[in-house]
Amino acid sequence: MSKKTDLLILGATGITGRQTVRYLCSHPERSSFTFSIAGRRKDALNAIVAEFSLPDSVDVLQVDVMKPDQVEAAVKTTKVVINTVGPFWTYGTPVVRACVRNGIHYVDLTGEFYWVKDIIQEFDYFATKTGSIIVPTCGMDCVTSDLCAYLGSKTVQSSVDSSTTAWHFDGTASGGSLATVFTMLEAVPRAKRRWAMSDYALSPIVGVRQKQRFQLVRKLHIPFSDETLVGGEWFMASVDRAIVQRTWGLLEYDAIQARLEGDTERLEAAEKARYGPEFTYDELRIQSNVLVAAVASLSLVLGLMSLMISPIRFIVKKLVRKPGEGPTDSEVELGGLDLVNITRSGSTYAKTTFKGHGDPGYLLSCIMVAEAALCLLHQETIRPFARRGGILTPASAMGDALVERLNATGRIEIESIVLGSGKDNKKTI
Repeated sequence: MSKKTDLLILGATGITGRQTVRYLCSHPERSSFTFSIAGRRKDALNAIVAEFSLPDSVDVLQVDVMKPDQVEAAVKTTKVVINTVGPFWTYGTPVVRACVRNGIHYVDLTGEFYWVKDIIQEFDYFATKTGSIIVPTCGMDCVTSDLCAYLGSKTVQSSVDSSTTAWHFDGTASGGSLATVFTMLEAVPRAKRRWAMSDYALSPIVGVRQKQRFQLVRKLHIPFSDETLVGGEWFMASVDRAIVQRTWGLLEYDAIQARLEGDTERLEAAEKARYGPEFTYDELRIQSNVLVAAVASLSLVLGLMSLMISPIRFIVKKLVRKPGEGPTDSEVELGGLDLVNITRSGSTYAKTTFKGHGDPGYLLSCIMVAEAALCLLHQETIRPFARRGGILTPASAMGDALVERLNATGRIEIESIVLGSGKDNKKTI
């Protein structure tokens, strides 16, 4: 191959990899980018080629992600890697290492915050030297939460006090997602999980400490209305909060650096982007009433506690989907996302909504990671802050560019407005 392809879909034969290929094949900009597919099994790759009638211009690479020489050779053929091979704790590090070493950009679908902590420590500085832009968590976790917090801050146009996102989620789980949960419980040291879950564990600087206490029932009032959203604990809140806090920390740190270096142009942009020193973030999952919220919260905690018991985990593994098993093409059309974020700055409030049509973990996540990759391909549209490279987040790297791309898909609708004082119709996106 004499010329690099624009995108490489690693793990193209898996559930999410295949959906990503499917999405890119029918993308409205398909004629403007090239892509290749990679996977471990040649027969499965050939099946993908046949299923989607991929032309000869789509390169097919046989890659075992546990063999560094194969990974190294594969990433050198492309500009942006879309990695769908999980669990990332097990399989992700060699891919990130190869991308950073060769200055290749990278996105993935992980929600494994403890693994993100590891790659930040190992590769962040090195990536800034090679110009490699590494953006994990580009699926439902954590594009949704990260963009909601980002747009809320942008809409209030001043230092943020608090940002809270309420989730309505309707989706399914594949064998790969369940395998990730089992890997976390069996392979990741408990101390590492706890450390990665602590406030600002992924952030370069520490902000306002938040009390992480269990609540059976959580509520989010919509300012200047009679509406109050009732909900309970949300399974992915720790992951989402960690990524949002990293975005906060990266933007705050950029402003600090610009001020110390006396770079007035960079400082002006950084001051507009930062959320402010008092920023806090939280989440809940919407339920129909207080009783349902309490039962759901309690069930979540008891379920997670029971999975920590080896015999129970053994039985559950026998009952659930195996890796490689997941929803069909017709099933991923079902379900959806409906997020409401309220961001407060003094007496000013912003309401940001994020709606998605289709299975959140599979169809929508694959759309998100594909559009994130296309953002990195067109670097002129991403934030100048991100072009230096490093281990970044969806909002800190792509911001408005990703919002605009997602809104153009026809599957996702994102908007942010100022509430109250006759400002309800003032939209920022």
